Amino acid sequence: MKKSFYGKILASSVIAVLLSGTLFADFPLMQNGKSVCTIVVKKGASPVEKHAAEELAKFLAKISKGEKPVIAEKAVNGTKSIRFALTDDKRLKDEGFMVKTTKNDLTFYGRQEVGFLYGVYELLKKYTTIRWLVPGDDGEYFTVQKNITVPEGEWISNPDFFFRNINWGAASVASPKWDSYDWMLRNRLRIFDIPQTVLRPELKAELKKRAAVIQDGGHCFTLLLAGYYIDGRKNKDVTKDFHKMYKEHPEYFPLINGKRTFLEGQKYQPCTSNPDVIRIMAENLLKNVQQTCSQTPGGCYRLVNNDGTGWCQCENCKKLDLGSNMMTNRYWTFMNQLIDYVKKREPNAKLNTIAYQNFQEAPTQILPDKRFATMELSFNRICYRHRLDDPNCLTNSNYYRMHKDWQKLSEKIKIPLVTYGQINVFGSAFMPIEYIYPDFMRLYYKLGIRGIRPQMPPPDGKYSKKYDKYPMTKLCWYGMWQTMYTFAEQSWNIKTDTDKLTEEINTLYYGKAAWEAGMRDFRKLLSKAFLETPGCYGHGHSSPLGRCLDRPGVHEQLLKYLDAAEKAAAKDPDKRALAHVQRERKIFAMTWEKFRKDYLANHREIRSYRRSAPVKIDGNLDEPDWKKADTVSGFKLTNNTGFAKNQTYVRVFHEEENIYFGVECMEPMTDKVTEDTREALDGPVWQDNTVEFFLNHPDLANSYYQIIVSSAGKVFDHYVTPGSKPDRSFTSGIEVKTKKLKDRWILEARIPTAPLGEKCFDGQAWKVNVLRARKINGIVMHSGVPVESSTWSIGTPHNVGVFLPVNFCKERSVNKDGAELDTRVWRNGSFNEVDKKKHKNNPARQIKDGKKPSSWHFSGKKVVASLEGSPEDPKAHFLRINGIVANDYLGKSEKVKIRFRVRGTGFVQFAWYCYDIKNGRRLHKKSIYFYKENIDSKEWKDIAMEVPLPKFDLTKFAAGFYPKNANSTMDFDEVYITASGK
Repeated sequence: MKKSFYGKILASSVIAVLLSGTLFADFPLMQNGKSVCTIVVKKGASPVEKHAAEELAKFLAKISKGEKPVIAEKAVNGTKSIRFALTDDKRLKDEGFMVKTTKNDLTFYGRQEVGFLYGVYELLKKYTTIRWLVPGDDGEYFTVQKNITVPEGEWISNPDFFFRNINWGAASVASPKWDSYDWMLRNRLRIFDIPQTVLRPELKAELKKRAAVIQDGGHCFTLLLAGYYIDGRKNKDVTKDFHKMYKEHPEYFPLINGKRTFLEGQKYQPCTSNPDVIRIMAENLLKNVQQTCSQTPGGCYRLVNNDGTGWCQCENCKKLDLGSNMMTNRYWTFMNQLIDYVKKREPNAKLNTIAYQNFQEAPTQILPDKRFATMELSFNRICYRHRLDDPNCLTNSNYYRMHKDWQKLSEKIKIPLVTYGQINVFGSAFMPIEYIYPDFMRLYYKLGIRGIRPQMPPPDGKYSKKYDKYPMTKLCWYGMWQTMYTFAEQSWNIKTDTDKLTEEINTLYYGKAAWEAGMRDFRKLLSKAFLETPGCYGHGHSSPLGRCLDRPGVHEQLLKYLDAAEKAAAKDPDKRALAHVQRERKIFAMTWEKFRKDYLANHREIRSYRRSAPVKIDGNLDEPDWKKADTVSGFKLTNNTGFAKNQTYVRVFHEEENIYFGVECMEPMTDKVTEDTREALDGPVWQDNTVEFFLNHPDLANSYYQIIVSSAGKVFDHYVTPGSKPDRSFTSGIEVKTKKLKDRWILEARIPTAPLGEKCFDGQAWKVNVLRARKINGIVMHSGVPVESSTWSIGTPHNVGVFLPVNFCKERSVNKDGAELDTRVWRNGSFNEVDKKKHKNNPARQIKDGKKPSSWHFSGKKVVASLEGSPEDPKAHFLRINGIVANDYLGKSEKVKIRFRVRGTGFVQFAWYCYDIKNGRRLHKKSIYFYKENIDSKEWKDIAMEVPLPKFDLTKFAAGFYPKNANSTMDFDEVYITASGK
């Protein structure tokens, strides 16, 4: 057999023995495919020991392509012995193992029986080439090894993380998941699962021999109050009694907005200050521990609130908060009462709990009871685009602080820390985080965390029909298999060389030729594109995955890498290589490419964030604001025949006095672009290779400023009013720098707003078009038509009606939970953003097709409304309404400018609807009407006004339409509110 990476492992082991000063003979397991050992399993051995013996025999035979070793109660004459034994050797941690070989015996030792399984699998990985990369036969790799030996001596292996598990998510409790369970054990993870799975009659025996541990509980407050899963009662009977409890004792249930509310779903928590609630839940918790968790060694109960942030608002409950606006003190007061009750009656009960939702901060007043077995930090909204300790990531810097606070508290109260990571994003996408997740784990370990549990749907699980709409659920593991494998290896040995490991496993999985031909570069570029896209990404973040292909040339290059890899894999004798590359292409199409298509199709409004750092106009788009800016692409040919082959990528940000554009024009012939104009300003630049900016602010009606910039940096600008001769006396004052690279040319521009007659105020929206005209020397087109003319909008580039809105927002930021904020002070003034969830109609609300404009709310006794598309662009909506519609204005200024377009027949009035906030509800205080008019116009009428902003805690602007008669219609569009001056 040719020398390989695995041979180097064996060689290094021999060298280590030589350096120790003692030379041992090898202990043979298989010789020329024949077994020379007996696996000794005594009568009455546990299911785990028997399974370890069976697994060892099976894989020795498979790897050697020979006979199975005999499993017997004593060694067959003439053979060596392989044995299993429990030990109290203090050098071993609970799940650690030791392998000891002498001349005639090899023994697997463990403090727990699961150590037998870990020892068997690790011995096989250490002294043969076998690897289990993904669940099932598809992920099993080895080369035939007729002779298998182990050096004499002993070696000890202990896990660095005591808790190493996967949270399945989505899969049915009836799912056997045998491939995934076996993958876990073979990579030294522990199976923790709910009792409905572990104790299921058809699964129980197989899970028992895999040392599965019951972890009951979860989001359990309703379960404990109602008494589900105890005393052998059927769920339907428990549910019936629970409704009876609500009728007889409504005080057990949460007071929400002045009413005791039944606990349905996971939205609210019980009244946790009620002594009877505490008693009932504590008694049921004790029964769960005694009747269920005790069924497996190490069985535990995971105490977690119902999965919602609604808590009882009664006075007794609020007193428990001790003045805090978080639930931290209330939560730990309640948790401590429950564990105290159970521990006094069952001292060995193992209860775990978590820091989560609005009690995720480390407490400083009411501390968790020291008798909790573990504390899980369930920070779901961690961003996996940035390192956890990245100070520039507002999301992770907050969570990093929380981790350090919990580390200090853990040292004080001696509760081990575990972390949970929702890395699958509910199976809707895959994140290429195999290069950053190991950094997370190393930092977790440094912070004192000794347990880790990512969430990932099992590829062999059973799923309800609702997941048919999410086909990536079953494929998610395969999109992130490198991360999963690295997680398993590093959770046992935190010092694992993950770079070396990544090379090894990918070479196997895709085949050496395909990995080197394109897959290595594909995964690295995929990771780079993911990590460098602005905004945070992970569960609960709004940054669209479709933006990951914003950077010029990335999409095309990724496809080229896949093509090269697929071509190489087709020649690989292992057919799995080609199948794996093709599956990667399929996953890429189902996620990144699909979301990219959706993003380009629906990205109707462009956000320009306020400048946050100095910018030098030098043709290098490397300042922080360029990196944080959204990228707009998907340029369409002006002849309406599809997308441009050579794409253009535009970024924009602003300050009041300037608007900045960064443009990257993909160009395979940068040395041949036409640059004949010599005049620096106002020469015939349009005859050259150019980018054109069309700028229309709200005061311009259908007029616009046009600025043309060539790839040589020459400028032409003028002011255009349709039907009139352009005003060439206009000078924009643009500061511009262009730069040519091998595959593109770059334009960086700063356009002052003073010559345009309007500043860039937060909340305002300008209508903008960007046109690219490719002109190449040597390629002659009729009448000077460019080789390729494309815009970021549609149709003719000079039609203001199809320009796209650019919304001026505050600086990019996230909230305290790490979710990216919508920093617009006025949202969806164009009505182009549509709520994803369809509006349900009722007698008072008749909404066409259920399509409601995002951020807007209907009011009044009756509303009839629809979102209509314009003839020029069906996806550019206006609102047709009979009723009242309202939207929040979040700006701060004494006066505001209000602009809108209206047409139809009826009486229109606009008002400030002013509210106070109490217990999360808006209480209407006053309506201030500032515009009333009868409208009777078939054409759009532009209306502008300046009005004072009322001084209330929250103001809500409402555009209300009251028609003259039932058949009247009224249309609204481009409704914008901006600050009037500073």
